[in-house]
Amino acid sequence: MGILLTTGVYLIVYWYRFWTAIGLRSVCFPFMINCQMVLLGCNVVCHVGV
Repeated sequence: MGILLTTGVYLIVYWYRFWTAIGLRSVCFPFMINCQMVLLGCNVVCHVGV
């Protein structure tokens, strides 16, 4: 489950980076911070679970 959540969050983060790198309209900066906080929370929960 942790691997799937981490993969999903990375997919969103790198999709956003690609989107802005090719010059398309960017979403607000807090979007990236929220995605990275979800990833951190997922990692912490998975490590505690192990």
